[in-house]
Amino acid sequence: GVHHDESAVTLNIALSSGQGFLGGSLTFCGVFGEDDYRRHVLTLDWSRMPPGYAVLHSGLRRHAAARLWAGRRTNLVVWAISSDPRGIASGAWETRLTPDAECLSELYDSDFARYKHLLAG
Repeated sequence: GVHHDESAVTLNIALSSGQGFLGGSLTFCGVFGEDDYRRHVLTLDWSRMPPGYAVLHSGLRRHAAARLWAGRRTNLVVWAISSDPRGIASGAWETRLTPDAECLSELYDSDFARYKHLLAG
């Protein structure tokens, strides 16, 4: 599901050919601590990424891997932590804006019930 990492940065490296699977796109939303946290930014069709292709993003960026419909995908994910982590407290900013459906999380969003209708479709 949609989440952010507890890392400073996250590196996701494709190890398998996109010809071996169907689905599994990678969706990116806003950054934890910002109003756009639950706004859709970009979706990558991971099946089009050649082996060795890598995506580096802030660990605080909300993201999700979509369901794999067929086949098998292999990735290497590396989480890099900071020796001086900066904590960001949860707050009203998380629910200030209406979320985009791609960025709504049943597990992490306190207002999920209010917006779950966005997922029907």
